Amino acid sequence: MRILHVPFTFAPEAMGGTEYYVQALALESLNWGHEAVIAAPGSEEATYQVGDINIFRFLAVDGPDISYGAEDSTAASSFEKILSQVRPDIVHLHAFSSAVSTRLLTMAKLHSAKTVFTYHTPTVSCFRGTMMAFGEMPCDGVLLPERCTACTLASHGVSASLAGIGSRIPAPVGRVIGRLGLRRRHWLGIRMRALVEDGHRRFHALMAESDHVVAVCDWVGDVLQRNGVPEAKLSIIRQGLIQPSVSSTPESPEKRQDGVLKLAYFGRLDSTKGIDTLIQAVLSMPNLPLQLSVFGISQKGSESFAQTLKQLAAQDRRIAFRSPIKGPEVLKTMALFDAICVPSTWLETGPLVVYEAFGAGVPVLGSRLGGISELVTDQQDGLLVEAGNVSAWADAIKRLVSDADLLPQLARNIKTPRTMSDVAQDMHDIYQRLCSNSRPVS
Repeated sequence: MRILHVPFTFAPEAMGGTEYYVQALALESLNWGHEAVIAAPGSEEATYQVGDINIFRFLAVDGPDISYGAEDSTAASSFEKILSQVRPDIVHLHAFSSAVSTRLLTMAKLHSAKTVFTYHTPTVSCFRGTMMAFGEMPCDGVLLPERCTACTLASHGVSASLAGIGSRIPAPVGRVIGRLGLRRRHWLGIRMRALVEDGHRRFHALMAESDHVVAVCDWVGDVLQRNGVPEAKLSIIRQGLIQPSVSSTPESPEKRQDGVLKLAYFGRLDSTKGIDTLIQAVLSMPNLPLQLSVFGISQKGSESFAQTLKQLAAQDRRIAFRSPIKGPEVLKTMALFDAICVPSTWLETGPLVVYEAFGAGVPVLGSRLGGISELVTDQQDGLLVEAGNVSAWADAIKRLVSDADLLPQLARNIKTPRTMSDVAQDMHDIYQRLCSNSRPVS
């Protein structure tokens, strides 16, 4: 069976958790006798290899309203060339953007391929991108144009009263403004209702065009069903550990050396990740014996926030920014710490860092939100803390320092997480079912 995976981007560009997931899934698929290929949008058409996987890049161009998901016809045409060359049995989308749009699935079906979509991040259906209603509380995810418009405008700094007014401007008015080419920031309030409604329409089309939809955690499955995705075409398939687990014991001599609590953060330096909350919590306890190592990944668009974090941390010698760790070294590095911090302030769908922490045998200090709270059992293999609450994070860290028995107890309760081999088996079953009544497997 020939499977074509389509993520948001791919190497040599900076890759996030979804891209590493796709790469691992493609490699594991080889063990099932499948031929796995990856296609991702790029600045030019190209073909190359990463390890044993063939990579195709299709041309994507910036156009009007691309940040709001307006479909890129150039990307669709370029992608069709890949379909003709690869002739996949399955086209599996792992992103939803202007370039990776419903048009790709429509063309895949014209080429007799079955289609699968995996919902990896809240940006798939949430214009705010966090699934946090007005940035304050988890949203039920139901696509309601007026509410979603007001919430999105609020994320742009629009006051609640003006956001409410903007949410009620008829969509046809906004579309006229768009056709006139009036796209400057001050026209956004008038256009937003139209942009949101068009985005909702594209999302529903994506769900309809997908032969099967995969949610990587329970809350995503709930959101999809609330928005009309039939249970029969929906599967909950959690992520899995990419690297083999490593041994880690609470009594390791590297840990709690000189009574110092060793904490670490692994991930993007982005405002949704809550690393600022963690740093502020540490700064609020200047005399507590601890070290915080930040293995941060800077990505385009977050440079200013990353610089702010480093300036904030410069006040305290206990906080160190370190180079990102990749591949098998991640778990080995994690195993040197007492706890891995996951302070996200949005609804994570994994995250992979929790699987990695447990694969290293290290407890997680994480936000009581979304996928984190689905993976971490409070008081058993980690501690769950109110997201964005500096005082609550400071109290949790103090507890780890003061209770000498807590960390070893949490570490002993960690269970070996599922792996990408498990994920590949679950996906294989879906692929097989979809192709059972289609053209012969190549």
